[in-house]
Amino acid sequence: MRRFGCLGILLVIALLTLEFYVLLIAMDLMKDILAPLLIMAVMTVIGVKLAQFHAKRLPQALLSGQGGGRLIALIGALLILIPGFITDVIGLILQIPLVQRLFSKVGMVLAASLVKRAMGGGFKGFPGGGFPGAGFPGGMPGGPFPGMKPDEHITTGKPGPKTYDVKPDKD
Repeated sequence: MRRFGCLGILLVIALLTLEFYVLLIAMDLMKDILAPLLIMAVMTVIGVKLAQFHAKRLPQALLSGQGGGRLIALIGALLILIPGFITDVIGLILQIPLVQRLFSKVGMVLAASLVKRAMGGGFKGFPGGGFPGAGFPGGMPGGPFPGMKPDEHITTGKPGPKTYDVKPDKD
């Protein structure tokens, strides 16, 4: 939110206000208070299940080059997870495979940006990008291990684990 500043906060407040207004309209149209709240609760549970489903399959999709559509579906699931009818409708639209294919390039750019930030130290406040060893070789000044190359081993001076020879001796 730091990059957007006050505009980002105002947009979040506007979305929350609009969601509340739509909730009031739904309660008025249904002449019931509990039904819209129950619908939102069910949609939140559906959003959790969809987010788990897509998050579990996202790494394999990213490795196979099909991660853009899966990331868009995950964003849609997260929108369904947020209580409110507007975000639910947008999230359900993002669950349609045709829409996922249409926005897959946007999803791939977003995924590449997230990976670049995580591995390159782009998240402020987290040395090395927030992941242990991330940013190698340049997340922190000099990388996580200054003066070392990624293929060098760390020697601590302590003896390593014991190894045992399990092959019988040939006489």
